[in-house]
Amino acid sequence: MDKLWLLSANDALRRMKAGKLKCEEYVRACIERVWAREAEIGAWQYFDPEYVIEQARERDRKGPLGLLHGVPIGVKDIVDTADMPTGYGSLVHQNHRPVQDAACVALCRSAGSIIFGKTVSTEFAARSPGKTRNPLDPARTPGGSSSGSAAAVADGMVTLAIGSQTVGSTIRPASYCGVYAYKPSFGLLSFSGVKHLSETFDTLGLFARSLEDLGLFRSAAMGLSNPVPRQTFSRAPHIAFCRTPYWDRVEPTTRSSLEAAAKVLAKAGANVVELDLPKGFERAEKIIWEVVHFEMVRILTPEVREHPENLSRWVTETIEKARRMPVEDYLERLGEIDDLRRAGREMLDRFDVVIAPSAAGEAPEGVSDTGPPTFQAPWQMMGMPAINLPKLRGPKGLPVGIQLIGRYRDDDTLFASARWIERSLKG
Repeated sequence: MDKLWLLSANDALRRMKAGKLKCEEYVRACIERVWAREAEIGAWQYFDPEYVIEQARERDRKGPLGLLHGVPIGVKDIVDTADMPTGYGSLVHQNHRPVQDAACVALCRSAGSIIFGKTVSTEFAARSPGKTRNPLDPARTPGGSSSGSAAAVADGMVTLAIGSQTVGSTIRPASYCGVYAYKPSFGLLSFSGVKHLSETFDTLGLFARSLEDLGLFRSAAMGLSNPVPRQTFSRAPHIAFCRTPYWDRVEPTTRSSLEAAAKVLAKAGANVVELDLPKGFERAEKIIWEVVHFEMVRILTPEVREHPENLSRWVTETIEKARRMPVEDYLERLGEIDDLRRAGREMLDRFDVVIAPSAAGEAPEGVSDTGPPTFQAPWQMMGMPAINLPKLRGPKGLPVGIQLIGRYRDDDTLFASARWIERSLKG
């Protein structure tokens, strides 16, 4: 196989274990892919190929070190790395060098991975886009804020990548770029060493090109020495099909494709029930943004005080407006979130998994906006785990994801459901 950059993490690991592939050979193929495509795609904020090769040679000398031995990983630029700059997607922090790795990076290194470079993030993982283009159509957005991570994995530059999600920053770009992604239950993966935008919602995100790789990546990011055991069903799963309160914003092709997928799953034996979220969830997106903006004011105060000239107009205007929000309103929104979480989790507890749109449709044309995170809002509000399955196509032939949502802190069942659903849709 001459296109080694196309290998999945699991296939590469099997070859290396059998002595049929060297880490250096593997990463050199990925480096060549970067050189061939980076000028058009712009996925990388920092990339040092010599350092990548140095890491690979060390892995080859030392032999297997863990679950991700020799696997190249991109790291979103809001995630601290001690040996690479971390700019948080902002001019304010250009060439900033953290003193230590974020917890997720340290865990991946301990598992034997090769930190390939820093992927482009929107400014502070908010709304102002970076330079990244969608690898499937550079005239379209890759989504955000984990734009570089999604694009780099989709284009074969790296096998895996770390991102994050405040509202929709992992699942949405995965849908637009046609890759698998996992957003864990809130708090399951450590956020230590990652720049916050909102403490109430910020969560790590993981990108891969297969469900098998995503599961392995998850195990390493949890600090496990062995993969999480594969949970299987003794019966077909109980599935809720949720159109969400925003169904009128979903493109017609996406609607019909999701409805057809639900019928396929029912025919395969699943108990598929149509579900409407409780009253109040139609306000989920608005409530989330009000809380995020209020918390942004506190988090970004150092940057606003010391370097206002290096902030985007979006950040300065958003913060200026959010400063006028009374603390009583903020606390009231948190109370609303608590109420909706309880109602939503109670309703969804009887299902193994929910299927819903990952996005309204294909990646929008243009790169001045990263697209709306509308279809992650209800699930992110509840802290529930989610997976993007890149199984649908839009009218232009571009990918559209199916979003799978699991019960809070039952990520194992979510992965088991995803495997069953993927097999059934293939059939």
